Amino acid sequence: PERQQIQQPSIEIKDFYLTKRRLEGDYPKSGDRAGKWLIFVDRDEVDGWWQKISAAIDAGVLGGVAQVSTVRPNRLSPNPSRHVICVFTYDSADRADVARIRGALRDLGVTEKIAYKTNQATREGRYKVRGDKNVALYWE
Repeated sequence: PERQQIQQPSIEIKDFYLTKRRLEGDYPKSGDRAGKWLIFVDRDEVDGWWQKISAAIDAGVLGGVAQVSTVRPNRLSPNPSRHVICVFTYDSADRADVARIRGALRDLGVTEKIAYKTNQATREGRYKVRGDKNVALYWE
């Protein structure tokens, strides 16, 4: 299969997020309990991190999908000079898979503690910027 061209979130203004999907290999389809690790990075580092995460998705090291916020202004972003990279897992209750992906992110250089948020919390509109507390299911 043809590789997707990696876009640069630091200059993208058309969409709020860029999405990277795995093209090869198997990963379970996301269900109602899916979630994501949230990695916050500065604007001057986002393109490099997005390239790293995209390559890891392609290589089958992470789950099936990742997203990154762009420079398009977003009311859900508390700091416009920072970006969020979401690395999705198919099931927040599958602790082995959630931990495996966290370990892979550590191997890629994400050494600080990061939050894991369920897609259900996102669907419910629960965001720290809106004053919600304890949005993270895991913090590792």
